[in-house]
Amino acid sequence: MIFALMLFSCSAPKSDIFIVDVRTPQEFSEGSLKGAVNIPLAEISGKLNEFKDKKEIFVFCRSGGRSSAATELLKENGITNVKDGGGIENARKILNQ
Repeated sequence: MIFALMLFSCSAPKSDIFIVDVRTPQEFSEGSLKGAVNIPLAEISGKLNEFKDKKEIFVFCRSGGRSSAATELLKENGITNVKDGGGIENARKILNQ
């Protein structure tokens, strides 16, 4: 985990990171991370174009399961500049929020 944190912090400036909350809209409405957009896991395959021009993508969910699935789905579709932030509390630490 520390290695992943170091890799992420050395990459793109935070303003260049596309932060994606893959939880449900209801979960998102209860609170998320600053600057995050809500694209639920179930909708990612239909919204791949929203990811294609992003310099760096950071996905997270409640506990890490959906973010892992989202990361895998994006990579399977040729979007490799994605990092799995895991659950929201872990993502908050990585992004210093």
